[in-house]
Amino acid sequence: MRERLLMNRNWLFYFGEPDYKRPKPTSSDQTYHGSRAENARGPARRDFTDSDWKTVTLPHDFVNENGPSPDCLPGEKHGYPLDRGSAWYRRYFRLEETDRGKRITLLFDGVATRCEVYVNSMFFKLNRTAGIGFEVDITDAARFGTDYNLVSVHVDCHDYEAWYYEGGGIYRNVWLIKTDPLAVDLWGTFVRSKQLDGNQWQLGVETKVRNDYYSDKTAKVISRIVDPSGETVAELVCDTENFFAQAVTTVYQNVLLSDPALWSPEICNLYTLYTEIVLDGETVDDYQTTFGIRELRFDPDHGMFLNGKKTVIYGFANHQIQVGVGNAMSDSMREFQLRTIHDIGGNGFRTAHSPHGPATYDYCDRYGLMVMDENRIFQPSDTVKDEVRRLIKRDRNHPSVIMWSLYNEEDTVTHETGKRIYRRLACTARELDPTRPISGATSYGMFSEGADEDYDLLGINHQTMNFPALHHAKPDKPLYSSEMVIPLGKARSFLGSDIVPGQDAHSTELEYAIGGYHFTAWAFGSDRGRIFACDGTPRTIAHGFRAYLKQDEPFVKICPGWNHPEKEGQKVELNIANNGDYVELFVNGTSRGTVKTDLYTITPFTTLYEPGEIQAIAYKDGKRWAEDTARTSGEPVAIKLVMENPSLKDDNDDVAIISAYLVDDGGNWCDTETGYPVHWDCNCAGEYVSSVSIRNDGYMGWHGPDTTFFEGKVQAFFRSLAVDQDLVITAETEGLPKAELVIRRDKVGAIPAVTEVPNNFILDWRISKLYPYTMDDEQVMKERQIELWEHIDTQGSPDILYGALPGRTGPGLYPAGTSMNYAYYSCTMIPDMGNKGGKKLALFFEGLDGIANIVVTDGTKTAQGHHPANSPWPGHYRPEMVVDCDQFKPGDQVEIWVFIHDAVRITGIGWPVRWAFMTQQEIDEVAEKERREWALHTYKG
Repeated sequence: MRERLLMNRNWLFYFGEPDYKRPKPTSSDQTYHGSRAENARGPARRDFTDSDWKTVTLPHDFVNENGPSPDCLPGEKHGYPLDRGSAWYRRYFRLEETDRGKRITLLFDGVATRCEVYVNSMFFKLNRTAGIGFEVDITDAARFGTDYNLVSVHVDCHDYEAWYYEGGGIYRNVWLIKTDPLAVDLWGTFVRSKQLDGNQWQLGVETKVRNDYYSDKTAKVISRIVDPSGETVAELVCDTENFFAQAVTTVYQNVLLSDPALWSPEICNLYTLYTEIVLDGETVDDYQTTFGIRELRFDPDHGMFLNGKKTVIYGFANHQIQVGVGNAMSDSMREFQLRTIHDIGGNGFRTAHSPHGPATYDYCDRYGLMVMDENRIFQPSDTVKDEVRRLIKRDRNHPSVIMWSLYNEEDTVTHETGKRIYRRLACTARELDPTRPISGATSYGMFSEGADEDYDLLGINHQTMNFPALHHAKPDKPLYSSEMVIPLGKARSFLGSDIVPGQDAHSTELEYAIGGYHFTAWAFGSDRGRIFACDGTPRTIAHGFRAYLKQDEPFVKICPGWNHPEKEGQKVELNIANNGDYVELFVNGTSRGTVKTDLYTITPFTTLYEPGEIQAIAYKDGKRWAEDTARTSGEPVAIKLVMENPSLKDDNDDVAIISAYLVDDGGNWCDTETGYPVHWDCNCAGEYVSSVSIRNDGYMGWHGPDTTFFEGKVQAFFRSLAVDQDLVITAETEGLPKAELVIRRDKVGAIPAVTEVPNNFILDWRISKLYPYTMDDEQVMKERQIELWEHIDTQGSPDILYGALPGRTGPGLYPAGTSMNYAYYSCTMIPDMGNKGGKKLALFFEGLDGIANIVVTDGTKTAQGHHPANSPWPGHYRPEMVVDCDQFKPGDQVEIWVFIHDAVRITGIGWPVRWAFMTQQEIDEVAEKERREWALHTYKG
């Protein structure tokens, strides 16, 4: 059955490019081995010294961690360099003997940006974009038991693919997935829905099944559909399907549903598809898909209809960033950002300007946010077409996704080149999803003739004031604003022209307009932002949108409050966000007058500032509709802690978002106080991740647990660990009582995860000088001149014989036939590899050629081994060697000596050496294998 294990913890990380031993040109065998299957070099190899690397937990953004550079201008990169450098990640993991025969894959949800994936010293995958995830099938290179596996990931961020902050590193989850060789392919299901007559809906279920067996298989595909209440409403069985070997086959199933529960932004009904693969009477795979049933129709004259109802999108966009952690967002951070959009009445979300993490779409499904799902790179290459395919396959079951966007602001779209690229990518998308419209975010040449002739929808960035002209010029194209930048508020200038207040909102109210997406909801730098600040603090415009988009819900808000230091007796400008007919203001109980509500300007109001209390009362239809009160804060006397998450799981992955506020003795937020240092801490149920605050200097790098209040607020992130107790978070600043927040978490337990295993390779080998004629092993160990020995790699035989004997390299230093000898040395600690399970501790040489004596000692106990001869055909056999070391235990510091006698051209340690658990039978089988190999070399027939 399918296993899906999270692989986020205990990655080893190195920023930059570590030094390593290169193959020596004087050793033909090292060059030869370096061209074979396990040809990875340096940190991509299994036996590479990484003991001094730091340990990190994913998601991880090393660009954010490094912080901005003082040499870089703020700009859209917010002080981060275009060249963000490169880095390496390494992770050891174990596969059990019971995993043999399974298909083993790694699923990377996202890596920024260009990355190479190596497994067990073999190159497996090149991925070039940060937005969409990818799968790596490692089945053929998988190792089992204490023959551990090593995945190495090289991330190259020297170049950029985005104009905005894009981070770097493994910035989303990594999963280890085990399945039967006959299983549902990655993102391999697709449920289409179509309304027939009346309340009858047809569901088409497509299931892509991959057969990684080496023979054809006949199996059943069972698809069970469960409605939002948990009731099974259909079960489809295909029991005669033939699946060809090493191929992917698509199974098609159909069913009619009567009066299903439809998905809409108002009621987010979600169904579940459970898929089973039954082979020879046994269920070998189970796969789960969440989907929704809904119908979209776009009309160039009347806009969009969802399930037959006229629906206007008023959405928002965000980059995939949380200031404080960069791109390394937790699912809870995604939820927080999307919830704030939902709470102010937004019903749409644009993934600006690339695919977002998988959880984004889950939350959009649940919050009713209609998604404009966007591709990053606009090119016709096979690489980009594959990225588009992955985007479509991953997201096509989400009912919230209502369109695909192939680009953002590409200037080639007005030329024949761009038209051809669009057509090619659109065809690629339609192969996998013919049900959704395809579009792009156009900023250049929107009036150009024929530029958008192939578009299903015409998306326009910024210029909503041109909607009437566009509708006139292109009357057959449904029209929406892919990027709105003129929010509610007072009149302003745009591109040198005066714009009416709330221009974008006015434009979305046109009969033919589909709506649009405001750019952006959250600030993507550490500043106040126009709508939400980088810590989620709502600004005046957010409250204005709340009033405008939820006009049936009573609301009034005094913006920005009633703290205006040093302005006593002076006029202050307020905005009274409200959705009444008019609003009256009182300062310290005295009316300051009324003003008619203007939803588009957020009702400006100017009055004299007088510390104390201000009250706003909104009226509708002559009746009291809503009210709000704000007070002038006094001196801070306490810290108030608030968890922004609706709930928190104790699963080793969820992240608590904790806001800290300075408050006075009345509980009022002291939002003008800056400079109070604060120290964060938590108990063993959590671990500190990072923090964020609104800063005037634009700094958005990684913060330690000691941070500073800005404008009375600071926010911190804590990972919630699988510990059976409450999470307790504290914040402390000098002169104020320590604040404590006790969080009772959802008891779900740790997400099934890949267990950490130690590095069990012998890494730091040294090699002696040559000992011509004879070598006394005991004397060499007594002399211990190892500080003079050269550090050496173990990929291929050493070059120690180069130039020693007469031959192609010259006359040689010694006569032909001279016996040549040398030795290896390493000092290492035996790792804790867990329960031996009745096996023995062994030192395993994956390749040791030549006549050799092996000594393993801790100064008291000694284990010895002997390799009896050179290979019959030197250099064309990989003789393995095992030394029984069961007298030692984890934590023992041991010395390993390997003495090579009568060396020939290719001898010595040419492959990795590691600790292993082996049965006596397995040890004997290694020796027997070598004896059998050598015997066959002498067989004459």
